[in-house]
Amino acid sequence: MEVTGMPPLEELQRFNACGAAADEARQGSGASAQGDIVKIVKGDMTNLVAVVESLADDGKVVVRPKDVDNFTDLVDFEADELRKLFQVGDAVRVIGGTYTGEQGMVVVVSDNEQCLVVSDTTRQELKVFG
Repeated sequence: MEVTGMPPLEELQRFNACGAAADEARQGSGASAQGDIVKIVKGDMTNLVAVVESLADDGKVVVRPKDVDNFTDLVDFEADELRKLFQVGDAVRVIGGTYTGEQGMVVVVSDNEQCLVVSDTTRQELKVFG
């Protein structure tokens, strides 16, 4: 087996682009996964908490609102109409902002939707929006 120097820049760029596209596909548009607890942030149901039941083929997130008397219907929303609610102890990966790519554990969740995350690799405290 012959070992050569560094691959050409074009090859590295293609490799990085493929990796970024795969990461983006895995992350989706920030949409949540089945069983996640979310807060509705747009529309008539703003501020209600719901549980994600599924992701529809058209990209919508299907949820069941919690703690609403006599209402058990499933409702679908666009991903940008929902915000995932994090709890202390959740393992997370930051998908935007200064700490993009960092992984860690949520140690504090504040009322203004900020989370304090302790990085798995650096043990640094990261202040991020939830």
